[in-house]
Amino acid sequence: MRDLNYITVGTKIKERRKAVGRTQEFLANALDVNASHICNIEAGRSSPSLTALVNIANAFAELSKKAGIYGMVGGQTVDVTLTGKSIDE
Repeated sequence: MRDLNYITVGTKIKERRKAVGRTQEFLANALDVNASHICNIEAGRSSPSLTALVNIANAFAELSKKAGIYGMVGGQTVDVTLTGKSIDE
């Protein structure tokens, strides 16, 4: 089994955070951690726990829902704001 590349993980987290227009401080507050911890994760200097990764993913999912960002579920494009309609409807 290959080791997880924490620099790549951190870069992806940083890219996603910037894509949703949030600061490290915002994400840190959402996760109840210090902003320096988010900085270290994004720079690959810290290895996030599985719990931290799940919490980060959940925070991004929640931000996406609030922003009305669309995603793919089972190969179908859906509105993640939970309107119950696909984009095609």
